[in-house]
Amino acid sequence: LCPAPGDLVVVSAAAGATGSVVVALCKNARATVIGVGGDAKQAFLAETCDAHVSRHSPSLANDLRAACGGRPINAFFDNCGGETADAVAALAAPDMRWVLCGSISNYNADVEYPPPPRTDTERELRKRFLALDYVEEWDDAIAQLSVMLDGNGCLQAVESVHSGIQNLPRAFVSMMAGANVGKALVRVSD
Repeated sequence: LCPAPGDLVVVSAAAGATGSVVVALCKNARATVIGVGGDAKQAFLAETCDAHVSRHSPSLANDLRAACGGRPINAFFDNCGGETADAVAALAAPDMRWVLCGSISNYNADVEYPPPPRTDTERELRKRFLALDYVEEWDDAIAQLSVMLDGNGCLQAVESVHSGIQNLPRAFVSMMAGANVGKALVRVSD
């Protein structure tokens, strides 16, 4: 993603486990961040992002356009695909960096993902993100994130915790429905 100071970055599922870390890293790089998430997560996004948009809004594309304030989007961390990805594609800078991390909106649909590149740009960069592609960098990444978590406070551990192994199915369904903020965890013992 390589956020730079002044970049306009959009993060979908910005209140989830991955999205909330991406938001913090982009803010730490002094980028302007627009978070997209469900209605119940808008208060969290208001605290962590420069602007936020509800993925449930019937006017998602217009809401995102307004949040961008006429600026093109320089980078997109895509956790969801679907309507959010379509709206971002329409507002992309010609050389936008697009990280494909997830496609939860399309998991049960027979649709093309990612959406085809726009015909008016040849420089848009799309890259799929799979953690297993970066195994050799894990130790360095963990060390850097640990400093950010423990040292300067720019990274917060955000968790939704369910208690009891009997609640594992409920926690999983809740996570897949987008009801958690941050990492969804199940505490099995004290």
